[in-house]
Amino acid sequence: MSKIIIFGVNGFTGLHLWELLKRHVKSDVIGTYHHPLGACQKKILSGCRLKQCDILDFGSIKRILSDIRPKQVYFLPAIVTVAKSFERAVDIYHTNVMGCAHFFEALVQLGLFPKVLLASSSETYGHVPHHRLPIKESYPLSPANPYGLSKALEEHLASYYSSIHRLTILTARTFHFSGPRQSTGFVIPSFARQIALAEEKKIDPVISVGNLKAKRDFTDIRDVVNAYFLLMRKEDRSGTFNICSGRSVAIHSVLNQLISLAKIKIAVRQDPEKFRKLDIKDFRGDHRKLIRKTGWSARFTLKQTLQDVLNEQRQLIKKGLHGEKVV
Repeated sequence: MSKIIIFGVNGFTGLHLWELLKRHVKSDVIGTYHHPLGACQKKILSGCRLKQCDILDFGSIKRILSDIRPKQVYFLPAIVTVAKSFERAVDIYHTNVMGCAHFFEALVQLGLFPKVLLASSSETYGHVPHHRLPIKESYPLSPANPYGLSKALEEHLASYYSSIHRLTILTARTFHFSGPRQSTGFVIPSFARQIALAEEKKIDPVISVGNLKAKRDFTDIRDVVNAYFLLMRKEDRSGTFNICSGRSVAIHSVLNQLISLAKIKIAVRQDPEKFRKLDIKDFRGDHRKLIRKTGWSARFTLKQTLQDVLNEQRQLIKKGLHGEKVV
């Protein structure tokens, strides 16, 4: 039986990817995690063969790859934050870039040639002029924050190991996404959490917000992992693909839609501390290459994503769970 490894299976994306793979593949799926798993993570990952792995420990990665000898690898682990990336820059570079380097070098030293999907980010593009939207994969990388820089460096590693060592690496530049289980450190679950708390009269019915004029290209996480899966199933050559909806929506529109789903009247208050350094006004990706290669299409509307995230936050509050890290 062929084997698939999901590095970082216990993260937001990894959990959704595992749920998709267990429905659609007959392969043996192995998932790696670093920190001890919570009860909810263990329940979701039932049936997945789990191995603990620190991506900063080269020997750990090498042992797992040598033992499993996978046919496919989804490489997901990273410190993911834009808002806090300036204060966490060194940690981000260390984990994201060195972890990725360890992984590729382990494959080369072991003589393994699985198909690899590297989860990158649209943050690699940086500030893009409005007349260049939607952003194509050919647009030059110019990251505007440490997280985006770390992902650009990962892509340079992928390019090197693909061209010099002939590894097959599919780079997925994922734009903004959301869905159930996302941490409240991200905009949509943050709004939803505040609404759900207000509904239960645990806080005043006022949402604290940052820049509502910014426009972002949102995709549901369940559509994102389906794009990953289709790429791994249908694309045999190395390449880079935007994973996005192809349209942008203003954050104030996202908030208004969430407020319309609330059971009580909600007010809005701007908080200067929530404004990001070097925030980008508009961001929209071109997903035609992904569609042409895989036939992918989004199954979840933004309204459905918002409803699912809000309902989840309501359930967490009723269970007395904090929700900062849903999983």
